[in-house]
Amino acid sequence: MPFELKSIPTTGCTLWYGESASAVSTEVGNINDIEELPVRTRDEYETTRIDQKKSDGSVDWNKKYALGYADNGSARYTLGLDEDQADALRTLDEDKVYYWEHRFPSGAKLTFKGKIITNGFQATKGQEILQSFGVRLIDECVFVKATA
Repeated sequence: MPFELKSIPTTGCTLWYGESASAVSTEVGNINDIEELPVRTRDEYETTRIDQKKSDGSVDWNKKYALGYADNGSARYTLGLDEDQADALRTLDEDKVYYWEHRFPSGAKLTFKGKIITNGFQATKGQEILQSFGVRLIDECVFVKATA
């Protein structure tokens, strides 16, 4: 069965940010839903030559590829915010690189840095504002285990 993001529990998960890796200290809000987690992919370029040979001199009929640049992917969430959190989030500079932490209740976290790509009002649920929010990563996402 394929992996589904809907199967990841989000109860108690929060999103935090800061202006440096050591200063991630501002809570954005609760994570209500994970729409996309970052997946690092690399471009592939075919380099097959029509006259390529194996070491024994016979024709090599297998395609050859070279790996190109990596795309670090995006992290997209639906956040549950109060009015102050929603206002603060809307004031963030979308051209600036921020450091982010997706914190789990266990103390584990995903850390990444990137620019905001989605920051839009979605709906309300009682007193909570549900906001669609995304970050385009400019570096690899790192999983940090909880410490005992």
